[in-house]
Amino acid sequence: YIEKKYYKLDFKIQDIRRKYKYDISASGSVPEAIESFLEGVDFEDSIRNAICLGGDADTLASMTGAISECFYGYPDLI
Repeated sequence: YIEKKYYKLDFKIQDIRRKYKYDISASGSVPEAIESFLEGVDFEDSIRNAICLGGDADTLASMTGAISECFYGYPDLI
């Protein structure tokens, strides 16, 4: 649904990590946040995926965290 209506998710985090740049547009950050969640195995791993991209890492991590919390819940240790 997301790919049909909004954003293409035809990449992997490791494939874009080196070339990803700061991008304030929704189309340049939301897909990366979604993919960070999809490739994560838990809440913390998803956020690490987002941060490792660099760029506007705090915004990417917050978007990824919001998605991840809905799916995984919020870890007590954090």
